[in-house]
Amino acid sequence: MQTFSIAPLRKVRQYITKNLQVSEIDTLSPHFFDDDDDIPEPDSLNALGGIFNMGGVGDFDDDTAHTEPEGSWTISNMNPADVLYKFPGLQLKPKIRLVSFTFQHHTDGKGVVWAVPEQYCTTDYLERAVENAGGVKQPPHPSDAFADFMDAIEGDRSLVTFFVASILRREILEYGAKGQFQNWTHHRLIDTVPASIKSYWKSEHPQNLRPKINELSDGKVAIEFFTCRVVPPVMIVRHVDQYPAQNYSPKTTHQVLLKLKEKH
Repeated sequence: MQTFSIAPLRKVRQYITKNLQVSEIDTLSPHFFDDDDDIPEPDSLNALGGIFNMGGVGDFDDDTAHTEPEGSWTISNMNPADVLYKFPGLQLKPKIRLVSFTFQHHTDGKGVVWAVPEQYCTTDYLERAVENAGGVKQPPHPSDAFADFMDAIEGDRSLVTFFVASILRREILEYGAKGQFQNWTHHRLIDTVPASIKSYWKSEHPQNLRPKINELSDGKVAIEFFTCRVVPPVMIVRHVDQYPAQNYSPKTTHQVLLKLKEKH
């Protein structure tokens, strides 16, 4: 098992966010993160805090009730696969493309990205998917698209590529999100508890929040990292992605460790 520095992961996220043109990241007040010394690396698998024993498998969603804005879906001219050019350990599988659609209405917006065989990436084909779409909750779905766009990603399986893949996945799921549809956008990667909410952090909570990765003998890989949501409700969340030996499509788990209703 290894731990990773948070700084390069933040840079990876910043690069992906910028190049996917996802909603602008809010600027944090300077005091929000403290400058604690690095926490010692864990000396056993147990220090991962139950990384293989978490419940609640699924995508990380907030519990906000979304209204139904008026508008329509359109084909986006953005190629989400362009962000992979900076990451030599990851690439799109041959003859596969990522196609994207957006739904925009005033301050609200939403997007969706699909992996599609390149022969089905013609404008006519994608326009048929738009014609079959409904409101914001019924996005275009090309009939020959992969069930999970991460199934179209391949790489050298170096350890850092799994962190990149996990950040990339979340940024693509947030693609085009604006206003009420933003969630991951409000989360910041952390390795220590922000000073402004440190008094709420108890001894039973994990004390080592640095990103961690564990590679098993059968080729499976698990990573753990933490985020802090910086708009109400403020929360600290543990994220665990478990990657199979064959691909970069993880089983994703999240656990809210601390949730505050008041503003901080």
